[in-house]
Amino acid sequence: MQFYSRGKLMLSSEYVVLGGAKALAVPTQVGQFMEVEHFPEDGVLHWSAVDHTGFCWFIACFDLTDLSLISTTYPAGSNRLVRLLEYIKKNSDVLDSEDSIHITTLLEFDRNWGLGSSSTLVANLAKWSGVDPIELLHAGFNGSGYDVAVGMENAPVVYHLKNRKPFWETVDWAPVFSDRLFFVYLGQKQNSEKEVNAFNVDALSKADIDFFDNITDDILSCHELPEFETLLTKHEESLAKILGRQTVKQRLFPQYKGAIKSLGAWGGDFILATGTEADREFFVHEGYALVISWDDMINTTEKVNGAVNGNV
Repeated sequence: MQFYSRGKLMLSSEYVVLGGAKALAVPTQVGQFMEVEHFPEDGVLHWSAVDHTGFCWFIACFDLTDLSLISTTYPAGSNRLVRLLEYIKKNSDVLDSEDSIHITTLLEFDRNWGLGSSSTLVANLAKWSGVDPIELLHAGFNGSGYDVAVGMENAPVVYHLKNRKPFWETVDWAPVFSDRLFFVYLGQKQNSEKEVNAFNVDALSKADIDFFDNITDDILSCHELPEFETLLTKHEESLAKILGRQTVKQRLFPQYKGAIKSLGAWGGDFILATGTEADREFFVHEGYALVISWDDMINTTEKVNGAVNGNV
């Protein structure tokens, strides 16, 4: 059996999604495969993880009876994986086997890019086992769960939490001005879980949530690049006040004439910028060589199956 989930980028309501604001997130062209095979062997779960270069960076073996660790090349990763597997074993029968189970994951993107190596893994495990994907996520990680929702749908989603419960809907959304959008990699991967833990959700007001709800709605209905740039700038400036930080444009690119927006945990992953083909050279000259067009990064062309897929 083979499963596949796309990576993600959050375009609106980073951080404030934890307080209930609506977030827009889109799937990337690249994701993660997971293959599950059964063999009449020794009752062991054999796990191998292969990165985008073809290198097998993680190998572990677990006893299927109690998921005790037999061997591993990466103890810290094994501990996290065990927590996910324990949740699956408790809530599904896919690990109830006297045979051996061989699971191989194949990541299509660099793990340092922050596109969702963990969330695509969780989504694939949920598709295989049939367990609640958000509850599975929380068995091993912190976070709102928007990234797993994107992986489950492989489509753009609007995601929000209500009374701590996740709701999302798929949206048929692709900006008509995508040829003027591109992504720049800053090269300093952020720890999203650490950022989530440090963010003070209780400091958010209803006005804050309403503001970012409206921004998300406006982005979805926007058809002109100047309006989109205004929305990105308003989003950046408002979130900067909440976080008590400078925007990435103020900090790194104050002279750039187009709009720039941080994505996900503020700091060092990808940013979204607006501009022409010539404008992309600005970032290259500034020392940021990895610049990717919207169409090369984002997949919004797959057919959206159904409108509402929330409250899983």
